[in-house]
Amino acid sequence: MKTILIIITLIIATTGWTQNVTQPITDTSMVVGVVKEDCLGKILDYCSVSTDKEFKKGTTVIVCGIQECKKNYSNVIIINKDVVQYYEICRNKQTYYIERDKLATMPNVYEEIALLSSDHADTFKKNAQNTAELIYKSELRKALNFLSACKPKGLVITKWSLYDVSEYTEGTGLRISVYNPTQKTIKYLWITVTGFNPVDDKVVDRHRGTSNITVKAVGPIEPDHTSSFEFDYVWFTDLVETGQINSIKVQYMDGSLKMIGNPKQIEMGKYLYDIIYEED
Repeated sequence: MKTILIIITLIIATTGWTQNVTQPITDTSMVVGVVKEDCLGKILDYCSVSTDKEFKKGTTVIVCGIQECKKNYSNVIIINKDVVQYYEICRNKQTYYIERDKLATMPNVYEEIALLSSDHADTFKKNAQNTAELIYKSELRKALNFLSACKPKGLVITKWSLYDVSEYTEGTGLRISVYNPTQKTIKYLWITVTGFNPVDDKVVDRHRGTSNITVKAVGPIEPDHTSSFEFDYVWFTDLVETGQINSIKVQYMDGSLKMIGNPKQIEMGKYLYDIIYEED
């Protein structure tokens, strides 16, 4: 496992991707790539796209094969010159396909994989899947350790975001999903947030006369369960560009209270969220 992580670290540190590759790829090789720009990894069903997952620029992925698909318009497959080349990616127990020109790898990787025999290509893929599985299990342990560390704090913020309420009115809303890591049922949450305009000034709500806005989420949120909430018009303005959760007060069904003064400590973050919640 350490060897795998060291290899990945070295590849991430490489910025030029111009090394001379003299040793051909074999069925025992491990190929790692880095996403060159924000893009969608596709799940292909006989070259028909069924689902997309976003991959951010700089994401490290393990290549487990290649795929060539003819473009499809209105479910009609057309001529050979419209072939799209994909790298097959093994990640978090799932297989995705990223277009060749959106993934940075060592030179001639695609051509080298294409030269593998069918049996060697199968072995290459199986080895890549095993490596990806090892990394997934390691990252899953980190995610589960994070959840465990949040138990005494009383709550986990799995994800949250701001949104424009309507194109016809001025208003910014808040979406938030939370997980209850405790053995007690949550009754209410009071979430205090601050909004910032594009130049990072606090946005003072003209109706309330303050920059600190508190919204109330009503449970119940059972132990080991996740709930999502949406609040329209937290701010009666479209000036809010970013936001900050300042504090959360939790009330449990037994009447006990817990104050979370540093919600950053309980924010899961997108990477850990994907590890736990990404579908198999």
